[in-house]
Amino acid sequence: MDSVRLMASSHAIPMSERWSSPSTRIVKVNFDASLICLHHLLFSGMIIRDNEGEVLVAGCFSHSHVLDPFAAEALACHKALALAHDLSFKRIIVEEDSLWVIKKVETFSKDRSLIGMLIKDIKRKLKGHYSLLPIS
Repeated sequence: MDSVRLMASSHAIPMSERWSSPSTRIVKVNFDASLICLHHLLFSGMIIRDNEGEVLVAGCFSHSHVLDPFAAEALACHKALALAHDLSFKRIIVEEDSLWVIKKVETFSKDRSLIGMLIKDIKRKLKGHYSLLPIS
């Protein structure tokens, strides 16, 4: 079964202590977004590691016309899922630091927020290619 697990993480713990390895044959996608609100610019980085912590791929992207931090995190999540899908990773854990995005993705009701279509597409990507596992 293909699967994705969305997990929340805390910025208070240093990255070297916070990262935990996934099970065998599962890769972990970590990403974060930074928004320059005044200019509506998003910068995001992501890294995909195997169960031994070996970096399989890393990347970054920028995007203009991003209105708020919620949209920035949702867009970064969308880009991370797209990267994992494009590289044919089937069993992944997506580690996300925005509980707001996780809750939006996990809810069954239609999202009528400004980023509702983006959340809908994230859900479609998860449903079409992976199963969403509960947060551990």
